[in-house]
Amino acid sequence: MLLTYALLGHMRRSVRLAPDRLRALQERRLRALVRHAYEEVPYYRRLMDAAGVGPDDVRTADDLPRLPFTTKDLLRRTPLADLLARGVTPGRCAVLESSGSSGTPLRVYKRPREERFRRAVGLRILLEHGFRWRNRSAQFQQRAGPAVWLQRLGLGRKHWISTSLGVETQVRLLAAARAQVVIGPPTALRAVARAADAAGLTLAPARIVVAAGELLDPATRALVRRVLAADPVAVYGTTEMGYLAWQCERRAGLHVSADTHLIELLRGETPAPAGTLGEIVVTDLVARAMPLVRYRTGDLAVAPLAQCPCGRSLPLLVAHGGRLAGTLQLPGGRLVTAADVVGALDGMCRLGTFVVVQDVLDAVRLELLPAPDGPDEPAAARALAALGQLVAPLRVAATRAGTMPGAGTGKTPIVLSRLPAPF
Repeated sequence: MLLTYALLGHMRRSVRLAPDRLRALQERRLRALVRHAYEEVPYYRRLMDAAGVGPDDVRTADDLPRLPFTTKDLLRRTPLADLLARGVTPGRCAVLESSGSSGTPLRVYKRPREERFRRAVGLRILLEHGFRWRNRSAQFQQRAGPAVWLQRLGLGRKHWISTSLGVETQVRLLAAARAQVVIGPPTALRAVARAADAAGLTLAPARIVVAAGELLDPATRALVRRVLAADPVAVYGTTEMGYLAWQCERRAGLHVSADTHLIELLRGETPAPAGTLGEIVVTDLVARAMPLVRYRTGDLAVAPLAQCPCGRSLPLLVAHGGRLAGTLQLPGGRLVTAADVVGALDGMCRLGTFVVVQDVLDAVRLELLPAPDGPDEPAAARALAALGQLVAPLRVAATRAGTMPGAGTGKTPIVLSRLPAPF
């Protein structure tokens, strides 16, 4: 923990580095990563040799497009021995497992030094929002994380609340924790806030609420803010990579953790123009046991238009748009994201009571839970009309479904597309 604390001091200063110094730090770490990956990891040596690229060919961030992409499917099909650096013993690593929301989970291995970076990135977000070491916290997660030695001494105490428990039990545990910091995916925060609200239960006000792991919609933000008395901080991240971008107090966009991760926003293989959607492609600058270079996340964001007025120099993602596989495709190449759908149906259908499905290019289907859990008939009719306006000229239809589809990941499905990815 002392090493993490020392690293945290450097990382706190990095949020206000001059842009040229931040870029120099990124590129120094990029060069070291690429050389390490080529020399120590069989998977990347093969990948780079096939592309005719050597470590000396990647000197700056502008050289990054010379490197091939990697994907979850490629990594899953590769033997573990080829993904790990020479000398890495899997049993001595922390193992992170993706949720599997897009298929079979991927396991990523981290040495202790990399785990320190991962913890420090998360702690930096909290400290930037006023976290104090004596604050009690509660985190909603399927499985509890390990306790660090400061927590064993009573500092920064964390209560882990499993999302596999019934929601009434989760509410009871949160009330007992009297947490000043609450962390969890929007689906879990929304369920707990709704249950507490319905029961007329007053929870201890939080100082900080962090909503991470999936899209934070405006209705969930408003509900959580009312029930927990703190405006949620939206955080974008993946299990494989950790926290990648986070909102500051301005809530104007998400600051990229550019000192530890290099993010590209691409449409296919070319950069997305400013103000347009692109796929988030990430290079983990500090991963060494199992490097992740130009990793296609399948997530969408809008390319930045300006710097944040908060004074931090970390670059922005203007918005997190959900998953590439969770977009609706319209004629002419226009895309409708899960965030667009949520905005259009706001006030008519609650999240978790509907999903929009696209099986064919010219039509979509709005699947709704039956009342009383789902919207009543007038609200359903308004929702169908609003969806029709959003996706015109596509045909729209509504059906009632007994349950909402899901993959058992604890996330809320919004859009399901069975079409090939648009880029």
